[in-house]
Amino acid sequence: VPVAIFSSPTFDAGTVDPLSITLGGAQVKLKGKGTPMASLQHVNNDGLADLVVHVSTEALQLNDGDTQAILTGQTFGGQQIQGSDTVRIVP
Repeated sequence: VPVAIFSSPTFDAGTVDPLSITLGGAQVKLKGKGTPMASLQHVNNDGLADLVVHVSTEALQLNDGDTQAILTGQTFGGQQIQGSDTVRIVP
């Protein structure tokens, strides 16, 4: 599942440590040698680079009735971040 953390004029998503991110209890997937599946991309066309990470669908700890997923993480400088979005679980 790809997940985007948006930058804003006051927040640079590129400062977020991908290894600190969890979404619904799932960590960012790793590729060879433990490198996180993460990249900076322009997702929402605001001219700012957003951080896109990938988490394993199977690792998500969400139930059929859940309507929200929570993302947590921290910047390389230690600032905690949290965000959420609505989800629809399809069994």
